[in-house]
Amino acid sequence: MRSLFARLTSLLLLATVVAACGNDVFSPSEEEARLAAAAKWAARPFTSYAFELRQDCQCQEVALGWNRVEVVNGLIAKVTPVGGTVPVEPELHPLWLTVEDLFLRLRGPHPNRNVIDIRAQYDATLGYPTQADFIYDGLFADQTTSYFLRNVGPLTN
Repeated sequence: MRSLFARLTSLLLLATVVAACGNDVFSPSEEEARLAAAAKWAARPFTSYAFELRQDCQCQEVALGWNRVEVVNGLIAKVTPVGGTVPVEPELHPLWLTVEDLFLRLRGPHPNRNVIDIRAQYDATLGYPTQADFIYDGLFADQTTSYFLRNVGPLTN
């Protein structure tokens, strides 16, 4: 009886460990790459910056195209469609992410249990994500949300 209890306990423990591993969307090498990239970004020689961001998903049409995002003191100060001259209303700024926000979303295990995988590529010099893909299970119409970043640099105004 005791042997059966020990085996059942071991199987339950093993199942719990395997299930917990399934929630970690990063392999150890992906986590190392993210940490190295985040360290490069943290060591950049400027605090206020601008970049262009495009989001691929059908969930927020206004955020789909390329937009220039300006970040001052860690907050989005201005968003302007690339090629446009009229900034987006400040009330809509939460639709975009700062580079720091994106790094937070890239941190595994992901808080959204429906995210089954995260893939990212990073800039070799500054470390910011150049592309981040969040892959969801089949419950969502958009099974992947991707962010593309380019033209990152110090904000000079």
